[in-house]
Amino acid sequence: MSQWETLVIDPTTTKTIPRAAGGIENRRYGRLKEPGLCCSAGAVIDLSAGGVRILSSRPLRGRLDVFFDTEDGPKLGVKTKIAWCRRVGFRSYLVGLQFEDLPLSAAKRLLRQGACAPTPTRKGRPAQPLQLGSMMLGLVLLGAGALAQSCVQFQWADDLGLSEDAVAAISQATKPLIFLGVLALVYALLRALVRPAPSVQRGRVSRINDHGHDRRDPRSMLNSILESALGGVLILHAVRDDADGIQDFIVQTINPAAEQLLGRSAEDLVGRRLKSTLPCLASEGLYDKAVSVVETGLPHDSQTKLRHDGRWYRYTAVKLGDGLAVTFADISEQRITEDKLRHAAYHDALTGLPNRKLLIEHLEQAVHRSKRIKDYRFAVLFLDFDRFKIINDSLGHDAGDQLLMKITERLRENLRDLDTTARLGDSHLPSRLGGDEFVVLLEGIKDDRSAAIVAQRLLDTFNVPYEISGHEVTSTASIGIVVSDPRYTKPDDILRDADTAMYSAKTTGKAKYVVFDEAMHKTIVEQLTLENELRAAVEAEAFGVVYEPIVCLQTGRLKGLEALIRWPHPRRGEVSPGEFIELAEELGLIAPIGRWILREACRTFVGWRRDHPDSAPDFINVNVSRSQLRDPGLIGQVNAIMLETGIKPGMLRLEITESMVMDDLDEMAKVLHQLKDLGVILAMDDFGTGHSSLTCLHRFPLNVLKIDRSFINSVGRKERHYGAILYAVIELAKNLDMAVIAEGIENANQLALLQGLGCQYGQGYLFSEPVAAKDAHLLLNRDFTQPRAA
Repeated sequence: MSQWETLVIDPTTTKTIPRAAGGIENRRYGRLKEPGLCCSAGAVIDLSAGGVRILSSRPLRGRLDVFFDTEDGPKLGVKTKIAWCRRVGFRSYLVGLQFEDLPLSAAKRLLRQGACAPTPTRKGRPAQPLQLGSMMLGLVLLGAGALAQSCVQFQWADDLGLSEDAVAAISQATKPLIFLGVLALVYALLRALVRPAPSVQRGRVSRINDHGHDRRDPRSMLNSILESALGGVLILHAVRDDADGIQDFIVQTINPAAEQLLGRSAEDLVGRRLKSTLPCLASEGLYDKAVSVVETGLPHDSQTKLRHDGRWYRYTAVKLGDGLAVTFADISEQRITEDKLRHAAYHDALTGLPNRKLLIEHLEQAVHRSKRIKDYRFAVLFLDFDRFKIINDSLGHDAGDQLLMKITERLRENLRDLDTTARLGDSHLPSRLGGDEFVVLLEGIKDDRSAAIVAQRLLDTFNVPYEISGHEVTSTASIGIVVSDPRYTKPDDILRDADTAMYSAKTTGKAKYVVFDEAMHKTIVEQLTLENELRAAVEAEAFGVVYEPIVCLQTGRLKGLEALIRWPHPRRGEVSPGEFIELAEELGLIAPIGRWILREACRTFVGWRRDHPDSAPDFINVNVSRSQLRDPGLIGQVNAIMLETGIKPGMLRLEITESMVMDDLDEMAKVLHQLKDLGVILAMDDFGTGHSSLTCLHRFPLNVLKIDRSFINSVGRKERHYGAILYAVIELAKNLDMAVIAEGIENANQLALLQGLGCQYGQGYLFSEPVAAKDAHLLLNRDFTQPRAA
C-alpha cells in the first residue's frame, strides 16, 4: 500500500470555498467559515495548498488508498478513484484526490480538518518556518563561504585577476560566512531536538509523513531535512571517562546520504562507538579534530583523502551539545577537475613541460635558497633552436610540433642521466617558454664549469639530425647561461640575462653556448638606453641632415647632392646612420625617420634652387629603406611631399640597394614603376655587391648605377683587376643608357683612373666631406678638379 504526504503550506493563503447546497461546488476565493460540506462521489479535493476546493479536472495519476489521522476518531480510510502526486526534490507529495466512494460522515470529517488556521506558537508565529529557515540559511552561508574559500585555496585567484590584497580580503570575509552558517545549523538542530512536539488541535489538517509521524513535530521536520540532504550528516555524542576526558563518540544519527558515502547502514552504526564501527575515520586523524571541536567549541572545516577508498572528502564539524554534528561530501570528481585545471595552468599544452609560470615559482625558490644557504648555487640555461622557423614554415606547423616533441624527448633523456643535480621541482624536466624557447634550471651545481658541461652535452645532443615527416632536418641549439649571483633578486632579471647571452651565441655563430658577464650586461643597458633616446628623438624630430656633393668628373662642377641623416646626440655627439638606422628598423621607427629626411631634403633643395638659380645643383639624392619600400603608403607619401615642397619631377632621386628588392621581385618592380610614374629618378646604390646585380638591371626601371666604394678602395692594390671590373660596369651602364656614379673617391689616383675609364660622376672625401645645409652654399661655385685644402 502506497502512502503519500501532502505539501505543507501556510493555510492563511489557502483558496477555499464557502458552503453550498451540496453537490460539486463552484470555485471562488474566501475563507471556509462553517465546517461541514456534503461531497458526492466523483468530487475532486485539491490539497496542494493545504486547504480544500472543488476542481473541474486534473491529470490522471492512478488509484491510491489514503489514510488520515483524526483527533476524535480512528484513522479515516478513503478509497480514491484517481490520485495526483508531485515530485519535489527526492520526495513525492499528494496534491489532489478524486474519491471513488465518500460517505457523508467521512466527507464532513475530512473537510473540517481542511478548514484550518495557522499553527499557534508561544509568540503567535509558526514554529516550523523558523527552524526550516535557520537550517536553509545555514546551508546557504556554508555553501557560499566554502565556494569562496575554494576559489582562493585552489589558486583560481590568478585566473580571476585578483591581487594578493583581494585574496586576503576574500579569505577574511568568508570566515564569518562559514561561522554564521554553522551557528544557524546548530540553532536549527538544537531547537528541533529540545522543543517538544505540539499537540494536535481540533480543526487542524494532519500532515502524515512516510513513517506515520506528524510533520509539525520538529523532530519529524529534522528527520525530513536529514533524509533529503544531498550531503552526509553524522551526529555524534561524546563518551567520557571518569576524568571527564573524551574516550570515544557514539553515533546518534546518520542520514541516507552518509550511509551511501560510508557504505554502512544506519542499523550498523547508530548507537555504536565510532572507533570500532568506523576505524577508517579514527585512523585518519579525524578523531583528534573531533575531540578538539567538542572541547574548544570552534568549528572545523577541511578536506581529507581517506586511505581505505582513496577518495577525497570535504567535511565540516560543529559542536552540538556534548558532541558534534558532521556534514561531509565526496569531492573526488571536483579534485580531479581541479588537478587538471592546475596542471593546465602550470604546464605547456603541447609538450607537457612546465611553463613560464611554474618556472618563475621555482626560480624564486632557488633565489631565496641561494641567499639562505652559503654554498648553494644554481644556473639557468636558455635554449633557442636554430632554423626552427624555416622548418616550421617550409614543412608546416604539424612538422614544427613534431620537432618540438622530439626536442622535448631529447631534453628529458639527457637531463635524466646527468651526474649533477638538474631538476625543476620534482620532475627533472626543463620548461618551455613558448615557440622554440626552452629553459633548464640546474640546481645544486658545484661551480660555473658544471653548467658549461651540461650546455656542451646538450649541444652535442641537438647536433644529431631529426626525422620529421619523411625529411631529415637539423636544428642546432644556441644556449645562454646565467649562474646564480647575489645581485639577482627577481627571476625575470635572470631570464633576461640568459636570453641576452643566448642572443649573443646566436649572432656569433650559432650552435654554441655563451656565459653571461657584466660586460654583456653593460652593452645591453646601453642598447636599451639608446632605444629610449632614439624614440624620443623621432618624436621630437631631433635629427639633422648633411649633404655630400656629387661632382661631374669631366668638368669638376657640382651636379648634385646626396642627403645623409645625422643624429646630434646630447651625450655621444653626432651619431652616424650606421649606428642607429638598423636599430630604427628593428624598433619600427625607420618609416617616420624616412619621411622626415625626404621632406627636409626636398625643402632645402628647392630653397637652394630659388636662392641660387644659376649655380644650384641639378638633383638631390635621398636613400630609401627596406621598410619604406614595403610600406603601402609610400607612393602617396612621396607624391604629397613633392607637391608640398614644390620639387620638380626629375630632380628627386631615390637610392635603393639590391638586397632591398631581391626578396620579392614582382612586388618591388610594381612599386618602383609607380615611383617612376611620379617622375622620380631611381638609382641602384652599392652596385656590384649583390649576387643578382644583372637581374636588377633588366627587371627594374633604373636610371643610375652607383659603383660601391669597395671597388674604388681596391684600385691602388689591384689596379689591373679592379680597373677591368670598373671598365665593364661603366660600359654596361652606357650601353643601357644609364648614368654612373663612383662612390668613395679619396685620392687623385682613383680620380684619374675613373676619368680615364669615362665615368661620369663621383663623390668622396677627395672633393668634400658632407656639410650642413648652412654651409652648402660654399660648394655651389667651387671647382672640384682642384685639390681641397687639408
